[in-house]
Amino acid sequence: MLSKEYQNILENNLKQIIAETPISDIVYDLHSVKVLSEHEVDFLSGFKTKKEKNFQFVKILRTRDDKDFKEFYLSLIEYQASAVQSLGKKLKAEVREISGSHLGSNSEDVVDRGENEDAAKEKMKKAYFIVCDKIGLDWTKLAAFLDSDINSDTIIYQHGHSVFNQAKAFLDIWSQKNPTKATISVLESALRTIYRNDIAVELRKL
Repeated sequence: MLSKEYQNILENNLKQIIAETPISDIVYDLHSVKVLSEHEVDFLSGFKTKKEKNFQFVKILRTRDDKDFKEFYLSLIEYQASAVQSLGKKLKAEVREISGSHLGSNSEDVVDRGENEDAAKEKMKKAYFIVCDKIGLDWTKLAAFLDSDINSDTIIYQHGHSVFNQAKAFLDIWSQKNPTKATISVLESALRTIYRNDIAVELRKL
């Protein structure tokens, strides 16, 4: 069960959580970190509206522990939409406010493990710059490997003769479309697959 302090944070932000949580997009992320069971994922998928899904999700979240709440707000912070990120950061900030007083060591660990997501995002930006700066026309090979459904011809048309901008546009679309898969390790593996070990090595140094 959530601690009393975490329950208060949940209840104080209940309206916003129900209104803004993109549960359909993050449900599999929450399953992968064991916040939701496979049965619960199927259960939530049975509701038609976002509000209904989120209402049922909150009922489930109330039965979880503080670590699960941390995974929830980290999923929001990692989401692409700024409004959702803001909600996640708000929840994280409220957890931080109470972590120094009466939560106990386990709850403090929950906050500590969430300290580095901003650094991870900055690292990802650096990785994208390295790829865009070095990949040249091979970005189309990378695109075909990572997500062949993204239309490379449209990107080329929209971004003229700048190969850097073309590559960046693809990576932006890819990360928005696949927020959980858009990681440096996935990118590095894809680069090795298309024989751009030179770039993969640079990413490994980050």
